[in-house]
Amino acid sequence: FAGYGFNRCHSAPYAVLTYQTAYLKANFPIQFMAAALSSELGNSQKVAHFVDECQVMGISVLGPDINISRENFTPVLDEANESENEGSIRFGLAAIKGVGDAAALKILEECDENGVFTDFRDFAIRMGSHSVNRRVAECLIRSGALEFSGEERGNLLSGLDGILSEAAARQRDRERGQESFFELLDNADHKQDTIGSGMRETGASSEEKKDLG
Repeated sequence: FAGYGFNRCHSAPYAVLTYQTAYLKANFPIQFMAAALSSELGNSQKVAHFVDECQVMGISVLGPDINISRENFTPVLDEANESENEGSIRFGLAAIKGVGDAAALKILEECDENGVFTDFRDFAIRMGSHSVNRRVAECLIRSGALEFSGEERGNLLSGLDGILSEAAARQRDRERGQESFFELLDNADHKQDTIGSGMRETGASSEEKKDLG
């Protein structure tokens, strides 16, 4: 190696790359570390190393949330739904051990198309067993990705089998082109809530008009 050294055609590009990397880390630390974490999704040791590096740099790495997280680690800069967490990094769904890219993308697709999940039962029913199996659901619970529901992880795990069974039954009904009795009740409740909400909004508008003259 002493006779070969490190010739210029290698050293010059490495010097440029080193400078660019140092510049990005110094001037855009949140974006830089989010990209570094995302580049190591399949390597838990590397992810843990970069999470520790974020802590040293004073950057918070927020836990995963199925209603907020994306597939990769994402910088939280000026998002309206996370203004209180500005200047941090949100954990990516695909980085959760046992979840993987396929399940993460299915979750994101459902959330983007049909809105956020209200609780774990809503999540399980909308996703179905084909997209999210028991192992994936358990990993999501243990990682804290379902804590938005307000339920403790132990309660979610204890009720996991029952909710997944209900979700599987509803999925079979949908595949047969049928609508279950529970879905009919859910639809009826939703319509009633909509009617009640509309009446309340109408009343509020009338009161506002009185106050405004």
